[in-house]
Amino acid sequence: MTNSDNRYSSAISRLEELWSEPDGILYRLRQGEYRPGLADTVQTLLSSLEVNEDSQLPRRLVSLTWYIPTFIEWQLGRVKEAGGDVSALKREIDTVRNAVTRLLGAP
Repeated sequence: MTNSDNRYSSAISRLEELWSEPDGILYRLRQGEYRPGLADTVQTLLSSLEVNEDSQLPRRLVSLTWYIPTFIEWQLGRVKEAGGDVSALKREIDTVRNAVTRLLGAP
């Protein structure tokens, strides 16, 4: 197993934790609970991965990553209903989207 493979495996585990019940930050967001710093968490994790044009990313890593910005946007209503800071969450969406684009690229 190469260093890249180890980093990818570690990132996959950490991403799965973000999505998992009951304490994953993305799972909690689905419940309407916005925790400031979400973007920093995602950005730090994704920026720890070194990729170039020839990198082959594991499918699981991509599946856990590409959907995050859209998912966050879909939770704005739930956060609003729960009395959360929707404006701050909207700002975090841009940061997350940029981190995902840096990792996966843009069409």
